[in-house]
Amino acid sequence: MSVRHHGGLSPTGKEHEVATSGPPIEQDPGGQLPIFNRELADAGPQAPQADVFREVFEHGLGLICTHTLDGMLLSINPAAAGALGYEPGELINQPLERLVASAARDLVPSYLQRIRKHGSDSGIWRVVTRDGEERLWLYRNAVVAMPNAEPFVVGHAQDVTELREAVQEEREAAVNYRALVEHAGYGIYRATVDGSLLMVNPALVTMLGYTSSAALLNVNLEQVYAEPATRARLIADYQHADRIDDLETVWKRKDGTEITVSLTGRPVRDSAGEVECFEMFVKDVSEQRALEDQLKQAQKMELVGQLTGGMAHDFNNLLTVILANANLIGSALPAGDGSMRDDLDELEAAALRGTAMVKRLLGFSRRVHFPRQPLDIAQLTTDLMGTLKRLLPETIEIRLSSSPALPQVQADPSAVEQIIVNLATNARDAMPNGGILRFDTRRARLDEAHRITYGWGDPGDYVCVSASDTGIGMTKEVIAKIFEPFFTTKEPGHGTGLGMPMIYGLMKQHRGFVDVSSEPGKGTTVQLFFPATAVKGPVPASPESIPQLEGGTETILLVEDEEPIRRAAKRVLERFGYKVLLAPDGAEGLEVFHEKGDEVGLIVSDVMMPRMNGGEFYRAVRQERPSTKFLFMSGYNSDDLSGTVVMEEDVPFMRKPWTPTEFLGRVREVLDNGASKSFL
Repeated sequence: MSVRHHGGLSPTGKEHEVATSGPPIEQDPGGQLPIFNRELADAGPQAPQADVFREVFEHGLGLICTHTLDGMLLSINPAAAGALGYEPGELINQPLERLVASAARDLVPSYLQRIRKHGSDSGIWRVVTRDGEERLWLYRNAVVAMPNAEPFVVGHAQDVTELREAVQEEREAAVNYRALVEHAGYGIYRATVDGSLLMVNPALVTMLGYTSSAALLNVNLEQVYAEPATRARLIADYQHADRIDDLETVWKRKDGTEITVSLTGRPVRDSAGEVECFEMFVKDVSEQRALEDQLKQAQKMELVGQLTGGMAHDFNNLLTVILANANLIGSALPAGDGSMRDDLDELEAAALRGTAMVKRLLGFSRRVHFPRQPLDIAQLTTDLMGTLKRLLPETIEIRLSSSPALPQVQADPSAVEQIIVNLATNARDAMPNGGILRFDTRRARLDEAHRITYGWGDPGDYVCVSASDTGIGMTKEVIAKIFEPFFTTKEPGHGTGLGMPMIYGLMKQHRGFVDVSSEPGKGTTVQLFFPATAVKGPVPASPESIPQLEGGTETILLVEDEEPIRRAAKRVLERFGYKVLLAPDGAEGLEVFHEKGDEVGLIVSDVMMPRMNGGEFYRAVRQERPSTKFLFMSGYNSDDLSGTVVMEEDVPFMRKPWTPTEFLGRVREVLDNGASKSFL
């Protein structure tokens, strides 16, 4: 007979299961009461079995007691009494409630009712010791009927407190483990050697773009690898390893998008040491690797920028001499010498083009910041078509398209022109036998999902200029290197390897992005993403005013280490009435100032000089005469100077190369207005 009882003899007062079962119960023919052992009953109290029973009762390790059908304790063995902290005699004739925890005492009547009805009962009691500690006893009790005696209950129990707690801890650990797996921020899976997925967690499902765990479990892991053969190679490499740590490989999502993942885990082996399955943790490191690549690219550009900055300084000094002397020669030419003046105009125009080229070189390496203005890129691209047609051979057809009502962007027109020309030049070299070059301008919207997937593109609205050719295309290996300075696939003498790095640098200057896609034999597409601006409609350019050159009679101390620049600047200043004192460096300039400082109305000083640089010279002069006016000039960009020369924020600054007109205008401005910093 077996009965399941819910909500009965619970040591905690909560619902639990109690099984009422036991050995077959025999009925006493006279009293119709169940008896525990017919032979023991018939033998009488002096039978050998009684002695055995008493011995077990007194000295056994089991927890044994007897009580009346009304719940009064008749006897309790030393083991049970000691477990509760009592002597056996202290508990005789005590109610069961005394041994039961307070939360379970209300359940004693129902227990007595069951055992009187069924003759046996089992379950778990929550008992309490003398010291108040609660313990769990697993019991199995039965009614015993003896001749010439009232029926009573014999109880056998086992303390299962630690066992029950261990089971509970294990159950909680299993729940916590499942919660950890289900809510983990990284992917977790278990897969067989042949690629069958046995278990996947939600993070992995999301990472790979599937709708449910069931959908992903139907996919063989080999299909997840961008190159299926990669998995077989990895298994061969790691089948004898105990662990797999930070193994990077390329997977693909359900939509085919490739992601870089880092795998960590272990092979699970059977008793024979053979791999049964792999338990792996997966982390999507695509964005992290993209950021690292951007950092490496930035570091390379920084190195090139340092080289470019030094070259630009020297080149700017040369251009300053050319522009200044061309102007001086032009002013000395007779009015009727037209051919000579034309030659000088060409010379000056070439020097100005050189100035623009240096500016672009500094821009691509991010050594100088371009002044940006609202710009209609679609219109600019259209305006450049004439130039591009002259640049490209007739075998290349140019096609142009644009979406209507595009927003404007904040950009430097000359920089954007340089980018488009570079793209056209690259397309020309990729189509030696002719082809089609398409320029398409459209609106684009990048979101957070795009940035996470591709590792680039701040969320927002953009204007995208796409240049696509039908040329020879590129491999993935080449695409990975195209932004590296001086990397080129062209023959020596046919390419510098600066075209694409320059585009990269200029786009970074505009807070934009470049994306390149290509396949061998299928051409190349370069997409330029310029952040859109809220300004609408064309912005009319303000007409440039022609400055009226003004001279002066002030004394100017000119401190310049380049003798040709020093001589040319002196001639320009003296031609317009100024008195000029010269010094080749800061140390000698300070000596001149000590002698004639009262006469000096303005100090024009180079920044980078031997013995004493411009910053040190400036501070020494200001200590003696704080009111002295200064104008710094340098062929270096101000960003390059900031790391080597400490300069005051409010000191006017003029970048070389300068034309005499610019130089004279700046000198007059500083003399009249004092400090108003400007970077020309």
